[in-house]
Amino acid sequence: MSKISLKTRIFLILFSGHFFLYSQCRSAGTTAANFLKLGTSSRGLAMANAYSATARGIEAIGYNPSGLGVLKRKELYLINYQLINGVNFYYVGYAFPSKFKGNIAMSLLYLSSGEIPSYDRNNTRIGSFSVYDWALILSYSYKLSNTLRMGVNIKNISQNILDKTGSAIGIDVGITYLSRKESLESYFSKRIDFKFHEGEFVSFSEFPLCVSIQNIGSKIQIGEEEFPLPLILK
Repeated sequence: MSKISLKTRIFLILFSGHFFLYSQCRSAGTTAANFLKLGTSSRGLAMANAYSATARGIEAIGYNPSGLGVLKRKELYLINYQLINGVNFYYVGYAFPSKFKGNIAMSLLYLSSGEIPSYDRNNTRIGSFSVYDWALILSYSYKLSNTLRMGVNIKNISQNILDKTGSAIGIDVGITYLSRKESLESYFSKRIDFKFHEGEFVSFSEFPLCVSIQNIGSKIQIGEEEFPLPLILK
């Protein structure tokens, strides 16, 4: 049985990803809990959220939970940034190596709209209201070998607007494979190293390949309508 070349594998991954992105664009505006798409890492935000393959430790939770598998010590992470019109996003996470095999993390996402003015049908202001969303996440990741790790997030998601509340359960699954040097050396002639915390390096000759599927789960019912979670493939 003939083996599929590395170049062909990379092409198939990128080709299938384009079809998925196209299907996601066609369904834009039809999902709930879109705050789950927001970046949870300053490094990831600086890279336009193209961070799934290199995210490590507690910062990997929002991108690819398998990155938690290389954690070597306890980590606490907090981030807050403001979006348009006073909308605030908060993320706090804590991760630690387990006494058993693997690493565990707990984190919270919170999005608050602040006060939004409310008007009646005569355009007279009658008060204000707020919208807030949150997700509580439990994560587990295990380093299967020096070249392969996997991870999973389990999310309890809630959306709240006026007197209406919706909730759902979502799951993220991530796998990262660190290619052996000899498998990519023929494709990358120039070695470029990127330094990470704890003295770890990732280079083009050890290029990480990953698959991350986010927000697999139940629909959120708000009022009389149901909306799916924003399915994301990276």
